[in-house]
Amino acid sequence: MFSHAAIASLNNLEMMVYHYVIKNRDTVMYMTIRELADAAGVSTTTVMRFCRKLNCDGYSEFRVRFKLYLEQEEPQQTNFGASEIISFFKSVNNDEFDKLLDRAVDVILASERIIFVGAGTSGH
Repeated sequence: MFSHAAIASLNNLEMMVYHYVIKNRDTVMYMTIRELADAAGVSTTTVMRFCRKLNCDGYSEFRVRFKLYLEQEEPQQTNFGASEIISFFKSVNNDEFDKLLDRAVDVILASERIIFVGAGTSGH
């Protein structure tokens, strides 16, 4: 449900919804769209865009698919931080991600000059 491509397509507000959904997986499927939007600190329109980027026609379909996703997934580990890292590595261990990396390597190798620019909260 949460493929690398789908997560990569999310903007900052939609990522807030994603993080809320992942951290509150047991209650999200019972929330209304308004309750989820308020809890995640976004608008209902943002929640709808989030659902569409996950290939759901609307919030109702997202809740059903999310419930099925949880039923099929292995049980939640007690150490949430470690499970997030494990989940990340599982999501990048596929042919789609390998092809993306190969394309990035080709672009870097073909470049005459590389300039790194970034923004973040790491403090470095």
